[in-house]
Amino acid sequence: MSLSLALADAPASEKPRSAPSEVELRNEFVKIRVSDAGVWSLSFTDGTGAVLENVRFRLEAGEAEGNVGDYIVRLSKEHRTDDLGEFERAVMHWDGRGVRPDIDYSVSLNTRAPELIVELDYLNRTGEEKRITAVWPMSTDRDDGGLTLPGSPQDWVGVKTEGYYGPHQIVRGISSLENIPSHFVARNAVAERSFLLGFLSHRKGVGSVSLARGEDSRIGLGARVLYAEPSIPVPPGRDIKGEKLLMVFGKNGLENLERLGDLIGLEHGINLREEKSLDERSRFFHTWKNEWASYIMLGRITGPDGGPTNPAEHEALSALGLDKYGYTSPPAGFRRQPLRVGAAPCLARMQGLKDFWAPLSEARRKELRQAHPDWFIQIDPKDAPYLLDFPNPEALGIVPQQELYVFDFSHPEVIEFERERAESAAKRYDIFKYTADFIHRWQYFPQQHDPFQTVPEMLRNAIGVWRDQGAKAWGLAYINRFYLSYGLWDTVRVGMDSDGGYLEPHSGSFLGQCVPMASQRYFFNGRVWWNNPSSYHVYVQGRYSPGEAKVHATFCAFAANILTLGEPLTKEELPPDRLDIIKKISPAGMDVSRPLDYFDRSHPAVWHMPIERPFGSWDLLALFAYWHDKDKSFSIDLAELGLPDAKEYLVYEFWQDSFLGSKKGRLDVDLNGPDCAVYSIVEKKLQPQLVSTNRHVRHMANDILDLAWESASNVLRGKSKVIEGEYYELRIHVPEGFQPQDVLLSEDYTVSRELSGSILRVQFTPAETGEVHWRIGFLRSDHSPS
Repeated sequence: MSLSLALADAPASEKPRSAPSEVELRNEFVKIRVSDAGVWSLSFTDGTGAVLENVRFRLEAGEAEGNVGDYIVRLSKEHRTDDLGEFERAVMHWDGRGVRPDIDYSVSLNTRAPELIVELDYLNRTGEEKRITAVWPMSTDRDDGGLTLPGSPQDWVGVKTEGYYGPHQIVRGISSLENIPSHFVARNAVAERSFLLGFLSHRKGVGSVSLARGEDSRIGLGARVLYAEPSIPVPPGRDIKGEKLLMVFGKNGLENLERLGDLIGLEHGINLREEKSLDERSRFFHTWKNEWASYIMLGRITGPDGGPTNPAEHEALSALGLDKYGYTSPPAGFRRQPLRVGAAPCLARMQGLKDFWAPLSEARRKELRQAHPDWFIQIDPKDAPYLLDFPNPEALGIVPQQELYVFDFSHPEVIEFERERAESAAKRYDIFKYTADFIHRWQYFPQQHDPFQTVPEMLRNAIGVWRDQGAKAWGLAYINRFYLSYGLWDTVRVGMDSDGGYLEPHSGSFLGQCVPMASQRYFFNGRVWWNNPSSYHVYVQGRYSPGEAKVHATFCAFAANILTLGEPLTKEELPPDRLDIIKKISPAGMDVSRPLDYFDRSHPAVWHMPIERPFGSWDLLALFAYWHDKDKSFSIDLAELGLPDAKEYLVYEFWQDSFLGSKKGRLDVDLNGPDCAVYSIVEKKLQPQLVSTNRHVRHMANDILDLAWESASNVLRGKSKVIEGEYYELRIHVPEGFQPQDVLLSEDYTVSRELSGSILRVQFTPAETGEVHWRIGFLRSDHSPS
């Protein structure tokens, strides 16, 4: 039954008189009032009239648990500082007095931002087992409470997430939506207001949010944490620590999503840039050749063991010179698949589903099963739809009538066995990967060793021991439920396999799934994990046109940071223009982008990437015309990139190698699809400036290591990362009053230069891969601006 608790129904004599009846939390943005009746409300101080009223919590219990009068409530206020920030916190302790479970319910307001965190802890102090299905840390009724938003409800636009691999779903006008996995975000561009409701953790329960539209502008809100259906037992003396529910308000919605990503990272102790840097040591994890994708798209699989494992594919990388761009065979001390974590429900099948629990042999599996029968759960195949709903389960070794056995990761001995495997890998290899697929198919089993443990807990038991091995262990997740992956993986597939071509409307195509999925989850990238958008293609024996090749590759290089080349190199001769695309996008680097039109279309087409370096900053803008034979006109307000209207900016497009001149306030562009354009946008100054290079689609972000203007000597100097035998070009804007003079390099390379209009091109071909220092002198006229 669903049990709603409110102390207002309890006898007044039951309330502790020493506790306050109400506390107030306040910062410069909002004010929150919390009463000892278990109800709280929020109002804004900005005069917009936005309010959140009569918020309560609810329990979904497996059995009736008595009268609400059995509870005593103690209300207190405290100051708390932790990794997530500085908060004023109201805490309600609901004391069940040994008759019913205790409940700790808290509301924490950030002292410096319009955001709050809600938590609900369930503590069994009754001396007997209780059962629980779910808790609602936030529940409002649209008739007597809920969220009242500024502006017209029809002006609000939301984006609905999917827990597995659903599309980028735009919801125009706030409507009734149920069981949205993890989070929901909405924006009103007219009122310049936004809000997000979502969970920072899913450690024991799986969080979802719901909205119920009222007749006026009021919206009922709900946030639910599901443990298991029909319920899980809670033994006496055991506690359920609540998941953290975030509510954050803003102006454009993107900052809400990025704040969610930042806080998830902090909550789970994630520091990708320091601990899992996308550098030379780890390049096989972020830039590699995917044999499967290329051959699947061709409709055939070759090679031993049913997979395209031909070593000639790796040899072809070197023959084409792609190893110099990051596409290489594994480095010394690395094993491509030393050990692999499988991802059946609890964690792996004993019958040997391919790639699950390799390299455990069948003999070893049977030996473990005989020696430790309590480590396994026997399940009937008909009770395992997660295994049987494959299009062809027999191809995976799954026979609907056969018995299935899964490892029980609620058993401490199984966890310890897996920990020993992980520690063995850490001792053997300098760097290794652990991977899992079909994570969305994990399931709770009532007959497991510890039925109090839930699916998220068992997943963390299994994967966490690998994560604990530190910087040398790289976790790669494929098909997954993203909210169960926080803090477990370093790279996560954020879309379906992109093996079905460019346009096809099914789940495996670039436009059918890759673009909307990667766009929806953009804010995880670089904050929670590195986004993997699946393989990109540029030719595939002529199946891709030049425009399709450029769009698909550029999107993967700009909207994400993991590059997987899906080309059958031994089965085709790549045209020079496609080979050039492969080189120009790799490696992606660690800068991240955001889709400015996230709330406007299912396939966001306007992506902004700010670049910050110790020697300066600039901006990149990528525009995409995805569809065939459709003109796409863009009119970009540079203020949306955070660039002041009063300043002028130098704009250079990468693929067309074109200088657009000086722009102020707005950039207008026409594209005919399929096509894309990537612009560097550099604030205009009075001296010569580097505005682009020919090395990488992320203008200057990957190859320029240092840059400075020496005003005393009129010299522009810098340091570039260059590639052996690959022509390199610096593109420099020369303002009126300057004339280029000598060019000096730290290496003895032949240099050429060409001044066309206001753009100076400095060109050389390095004999070795490495770093080159360069200095370009200028003669300054007496009439040039100071």
